[in-house]
Amino acid sequence: MIKINKLKYKGEFKQNSLEGKGKIIYNNGVYYFGQFKKNERNGIGEEYYENGKLLFEGEIVNGKYKGKGKYYDKED
Repeated sequence: MIKINKLKYKGEFKQNSLEGKGKIIYNNGVYYFGQFKKNERNGIGEEYYENGKLLFEGEIVNGKYKGKGKYYDKED
C-alpha cells in the first residue's frame, strides 16, 4: 500500500489519479472498497466502520452517497 495525504490506498491509477477499483483506509480506521474516478469515490462501493462492519453499500458520486444505497448501524 502507498500513503496519500495520511491515507492508505491500494488500487488502480491513471495519470497520477485514483482511477478504477481500489481500497482506501482513512486515519480513523473507516475504509472504502469500490470504484474511484479523478481521486474521488465514484460508482458502486462499500464503506466499513473501523470495527469491520458494513457502514454503507451503494452508489457514490463525487465522494458523496447518492442514488441507491443502504446504511447500516454500527451496532448491528
